[in-house]
Amino acid sequence: VNDGGLYEKARKRFGPDEAMLVKPYMMAEDFSNYQRRIPGLYTFIGIGEGEDTPPLHASCFEFNEQALLNGVEYFLRVTDFE
Repeated sequence: VNDGGLYEKARKRFGPDEAMLVKPYMMAEDFSNYQRRIPGLYTFIGIGEGEDTPPLHASCFEFNEQALLNGVEYFLRVTDFE
């Protein structure tokens, strides 16, 4: 469960063309264990180029390095370090 305050901060800082709310997923992540101690906001940055993108761990997957810059921008905007 995402922290409500962090969610509201992110929602206010990103327009409808920059972000969307996605349905909950049961992921194989330990993120919820971190959130027991500190507030968290699980976010999908997006590294795919459409429906034809191979799965993340496929041998033919090619990483779009722009996603790294998008991730940095996201964290700067959400954490007040602009």
